[in-house]
Amino acid sequence: LASGRLRAGRALGVALALLAGGLATAFALSTAVGLCLLAYLLLTLAYTLVLKRQLFLDVLVIAGLFTVRLVAGAVAVAVPISAWLVAFSLFLFLSLAIAKRSTALRDEAPALGGRGYVGQDAAALTVLGGASAFAAVVVLALYIQSPAVEALYDRPAALWLACPLLIYWLSRVGAAGQPRRSGRGSDRVRASGSGQLADGPRAVGRVRPGLAVSRRLSGIRNADA
Repeated sequence: LASGRLRAGRALGVALALLAGGLATAFALSTAVGLCLLAYLLLTLAYTLVLKRQLFLDVLVIAGLFTVRLVAGAVAVAVPISAWLVAFSLFLFLSLAIAKRSTALRDEAPALGGRGYVGQDAAALTVLGGASAFAAVVVLALYIQSPAVEALYDRPAALWLACPLLIYWLSRVGAAGQPRRSGRGSDRVRASGSGQLADGPRAVGRVRPGLAVSRRLSGIRNADA
């Protein structure tokens, strides 16, 4: 499209065909999967047209979109999804979305073009991002203490190892969006944090080994849990 090699009309036709095929496939799997995909489509469209310019509402929508994807995947493979996972995901994705906005606002201060944020919003974003991150950790801690974990794991206490790992990673991500004084140490932290935000899968991969160790030590009884 950008180079002009593909005309806008043809691109629109292909997009509509793919959209129709995707919805048809989703509804063929099950009505629940189709409804999840339809909800995701409508919410994405609303975000693109309107919601991305609404202060703080944009990050809530992003967190919701990621959570809808998670729920749709669970529904597609007929895996039960718990309220614990939904709550944890919402807070986790909200903290990451806020961290991304904070980084963009820092780099484009005094205002974030087309997003409804100005420099004075940085402090509020910092507070909300930190609160969301630690709320995710609290949900995880409460889940570890719940009776459901006793039924799923032989050594549930080992899951507590995941909490400090998650706190450390989310703290690093949140710090990436904050202005820092010049200096080799601070520049290194800022650069590494910005890289985590730019490459989400790689960032998750950095803490995944620790989480995998915690999960194995816990002695999970059901591989699908």
